[in-house]
Amino acid sequence: MRVCGWTADPVTGFVDINNPVGPTSELVIPIGTLSIARQTANASYQANLDASAATGATVDTSFTLFDSLGTTHQVDLTFTKSAVAGQWDWTATGPDFTGSDTGTLVFDANGQITTPSQPLSLTLTNPNGAINPIDLQLDFSIVTQLAGDSTIQVVYQDGMPMGSLDSFTIDAQGIVTGVFGNGMTQTLGQIALARVPNPGGMTRLGDNLYGLSANSGIAVVTPPGSSGSGEVASGYLEMSNVDLASEFADLVITQRGFQANSRVITTADEMLQDVLTLKR
Repeated sequence: MRVCGWTADPVTGFVDINNPVGPTSELVIPIGTLSIARQTANASYQANLDASAATGATVDTSFTLFDSLGTTHQVDLTFTKSAVAGQWDWTATGPDFTGSDTGTLVFDANGQITTPSQPLSLTLTNPNGAINPIDLQLDFSIVTQLAGDSTIQVVYQDGMPMGSLDSFTIDAQGIVTGVFGNGMTQTLGQIALARVPNPGGMTRLGDNLYGLSANSGIAVVTPPGSSGSGEVASGYLEMSNVDLASEFADLVITQRGFQANSRVITTADEMLQDVLTLKR
C-alpha cells in the first residue's frame, strides 16, 4: 500500500524515468531529516565606476559566497582604473582563499560595459571536503562607467546555507518538489501510474483494490499525464471532485434564495387574509 515512483538524484534533482529497474521502490519524503546547501554559482554587480577617476585609482568591494557545504567565505574585489581608456582591472582575494583571480572590465564611449560576464575561480585554503576550487560567474551587465561616484557593489548571489526539508508539493505530472527552510526547492521524485488495456477486466480484491488478470492485460507503468495516463490531483480527497468551499458558498446562496421566495408567499397570504377580513 505504498506510493511508488522514481526517486530523484539527491544532488541534481534529475528524475530518470528510463531507469531499467523501474518504479519498484516506495517514494520517501524525509521531512525534517533531509538537508541541503547550494554553492554560489552566480553573483551580480550593479552601479557605477567613476570615469573621471585618475589612472591607478582603486575601488574596494566585498561579498559573501557559499561553498558546496554551505560554509560562508568572504571575497574581496579591488577595481583599479587602467591606463587604457574605458578599462578597469579587478583582482579577487579572500582570507579563506589561496592566491587570487583577475579580470578586466571594458566600457564603450557611452560608458556601457562590453564585457558583461566574467569567470571567477578561487581555491580554498581549507576546503574541509567542499568542492574546490569555487567557480562562479560575475555579472557586470548593469555596471556603468560614467563621471560620478564609484558605487559598484554586489546585489545578488545565488548560494544558500544549509536548510532542512520543511514541506513538499505534488504537481499534475506527479513531480514531488521539496521546500527547504533556506528557501531552496528541489525535486525529490515522481509518482508512477499504471495503465492497463482493459480496466474492466481487472479482478476485485476488496477495499477499493484491484488486481491484474488475463482479461485486463499487462500493466504499463508511465509518468502521470503521458501515454494515455491521467494526471495527479494534489490536495483532493479520494473520490472527491468538487471544491468544498465553493459548494458551501453555493449552498448558503441557495438557502437564502429559498428563504426570500418563501417570504413572498407569506406576504401574499397575509394580504389575502386582510382582503377577506375587509368584508367583516
